[in-house]
Amino acid sequence: MKVLVIDDEVFISRMIKITLEAKKYEVIMAKDGIDGLSKASEQKPDVVLLDIMMPLHDGFYVLEKLKQSSETSFIPVIMLTSMGQKREIARAMELGAAGYITKPFEYEDLIDSIEKVILK
Repeated sequence: MKVLVIDDEVFISRMIKITLEAKKYEVIMAKDGIDGLSKASEQKPDVVLLDIMMPLHDGFYVLEKLKQSSETSFIPVIMLTSMGQKREIARAMELGAAGYITKPFEYEDLIDSIEKVILK
């Protein structure tokens, strides 16, 4: 199972990587939206974990681009963010997000969310 993590927060990204690798997931890291879009097209992950607040392009922009491309539109995307407002959640879901997790989160909840999305 291959997971692409697109997040500019180094500490959170590393913790997610450690947690997922302990569960035998292959983890690909991207530090920003441009890097993430490139790696999604090249690597074809089974799921993308995408932060909303990032430099250059925010997660909404990246989600929209992922869903517009025939190469990546089928990949489920789970939004990771500290923005828990209903408006942002609704926008992410309208753009095609498969799920939404608000930081801080329990890593067990993250694993559960990934498994639910992949099993759909």
